[in-house]
Amino acid sequence: MHFFRKHRAKSYQKKRNDKLKVQEESYLRMYRENVSAESKTRIYMHQTGFDLQFSRYYQSTLDDNFSYYLTDSTSTAEIIVFINTIEPSLVLPDQKVILFFHEPLAYAHLYQSKLDDNFAIEHKLEVVTHLPTEKLFIQSRNLGKLHRGIPYVHFHHHADRNLVGGAAQGKRDKLICTITSGLSGMPGYDDRRKFIEGLAKTNSDFDLYGRYSKLAANIEAYRGECSSKWTTLNNYKFNLVIENSVEDWYISEKIFDSLICGCFPVYHGSNKVFDILPGDSFYYLPDLGSNSLAKLNEFLDSHRDGIKPEISTEYIYEHFSFYKGLERILLGKDLRMDA
Repeated sequence: MHFFRKHRAKSYQKKRNDKLKVQEESYLRMYRENVSAESKTRIYMHQTGFDLQFSRYYQSTLDDNFSYYLTDSTSTAEIIVFINTIEPSLVLPDQKVILFFHEPLAYAHLYQSKLDDNFAIEHKLEVVTHLPTEKLFIQSRNLGKLHRGIPYVHFHHHADRNLVGGAAQGKRDKLICTITSGLSGMPGYDDRRKFIEGLAKTNSDFDLYGRYSKLAANIEAYRGECSSKWTTLNNYKFNLVIENSVEDWYISEKIFDSLICGCFPVYHGSNKVFDILPGDSFYYLPDLGSNSLAKLNEFLDSHRDGIKPEISTEYIYEHFSFYKGLERILLGKDLRMDA
């Protein structure tokens, strides 16, 4: 049975990836037709092993009114924007470099950028990270300018700007779900899995979506893979959001995706979330212990009609979008949350 379900999951992933590639080509055409490069800074964006640049663009911004233009060639770019790892071989002389580091501390050793000591100076390097020092993932004596704050991860809700704002509140007939890609292998995954297992045993209205694995399939609440956060979350009143790690300012796309989809977040992660979002726009889980589980079930039972997030999608895009963060850097503004 496991072999069959694993094979089916791989087949599903292939079909989904093929569909994403077609969608990416459509978004690319849309961008080239609607966005002018005239008088704009040309930017090439690179993430190792990832090429869906324009799908992410149309899911992570509501407008095209930026001072930069996304090009698909390093040779025509004035600025190279890297995500997680800098690849010096892609950088030409006189090009500025910006690095957005999106991963928690436990992953930092997997994303090492090995730079010449003069690289940061020659390329006017700027680094955006939630971590207190970029030395953790950059091997060089010169490290450039640091912007410490949220990591500004691209939104992953799978809805382009034409759908955003159309989240249906009246049609949400399911109580709570979570969407997760990992239940083992990293330090925070085991605690997340145990909490999810506990919620599944104590709340029959809880559904689990995510990548197929034996661990996931053994949880009674498992409902299979999620092809679209937007489609799935529009059916639910609450969304359990558990970050991969609890670190100062490590606030990923998960809580923003939930709010954009009109689904009230139940959030476990950095308590710095209270510094950037109104406290009444989410339910905060201080830990993943049995007491927190019991209190969550009490909360859900007393709010079975749901809670409509009062924070606007426009506010979220304006303050927490990757592309707005990039724009502020180019305008010389500081992103530091603790400044």
